[in-house]
Amino acid sequence: MNRPNPRHPYFLPLYMAIGALEGVIVGWLTYDILVLLDFGGIGSLMLRVSEGSLAFWLGAVFFGITFGMLGIAWRIMVLLPDEDE
Repeated sequence: MNRPNPRHPYFLPLYMAIGALEGVIVGWLTYDILVLLDFGGIGSLMLRVSEGSLAFWLGAVFFGITFGMLGIAWRIMVLLPDEDE
């Protein structure tokens, strides 16, 4: 399999976009698990109040943003290939 060329002009933006997408997916899965398992009573609270759907979507957006940034940071700081190789 060919390794991506780090000197290609679109390498870093694409690399960051993939990291962000992976982070958002992990964030949404984590949020869904927390809501479905009713961690801290958050799932039952969302079912009881009239604005529960708004709370659910706001939580999903913020979990996606947070974990997306973590995905980018992880890819840049840990997984970015060295130029020496």
